Amino acid sequence: NVSEIFRGLTPIMGKTMPNGGITYSIGMFEKVADAKQARDYVKSIGLTDAFVIASYDRKKVTIAEAAKLEKK
Repeated sequence: NVSEIFRGLTPIMGKTMPNGGITYSIGMFEKVADAKQARDYVKSIGLTDAFVIASYDRKKVTIAEAAKLEKK
């Protein structure tokens, strides 16, 4: 069960890829540190290609930009 794997991280969104694989997006965080902690947990359970994507006002931003926005 996907929700058991990601232990309380919500929301969980899955997307089927053209090759039949599934990619997951998990969590919505207000702090970069919280997102990185969730990424580290996911990597620790064996999903080594996990990474953080930041967005602001529905637009993708860099992690550095997100960290600056967080301090405002």
